[in-house]
Amino acid sequence: MDKLNLLFESFPTLKSKRCTYREISIDHAEDILAIRGDVELMYYVPREPMKDVSEVPKFIQDTADFRARLDGTLWGMFLNDSTRLIGLVGIYHVEAHNQRAEVGYILHRDFHNQGLVTEAVETVVDFAFNTLEFHSLAAVIDTSNIASERVLIKTGWTKEAHFRECAVAHGAYVDLATYSKLNPKH
Repeated sequence: MDKLNLLFESFPTLKSKRCTYREISIDHAEDILAIRGDVELMYYVPREPMKDVSEVPKFIQDTADFRARLDGTLWGMFLNDSTRLIGLVGIYHVEAHNQRAEVGYILHRDFHNQGLVTEAVETVVDFAFNTLEFHSLAAVIDTSNIASERVLIKTGWTKEAHFRECAVAHGAYVDLATYSKLNPKH
């Protein structure tokens, strides 16, 4: 999949009506901590929340390593003409042979209920389908994350599966749902 080089050779910057999606750096450490350290936001993410800013360099390095392994890309979300990181959106678990990947996102609570995640998902889907020419995308969510489910439904994803108590999060079994979206050009 030659188009996949567009994702991994140089870091692609994406733009939407209100946001720019670009590479994160240590300059965004406090903003990353504000998002990845927020216990309520991280409730739906299968990772422990960050405790302090000293964890940010490892997160950034892990993100770079993730790209180096050709497994995906994580963009920082910035309002146009702003340097404040307000969220993260990424393409994960890239399966080049299957022309498939997974999409994930998280947004700082100050920016909830403004349609910014919907806009981010639409932008990443457009890039994945029209530039990278992926055939399909998946999103795996905690079924109790109603806001995330609304975003996927609003942007035309189809619920493919509901797995009961299939993962442990915060000391309890949780249900996960898988949503998918097919490239309409394929």
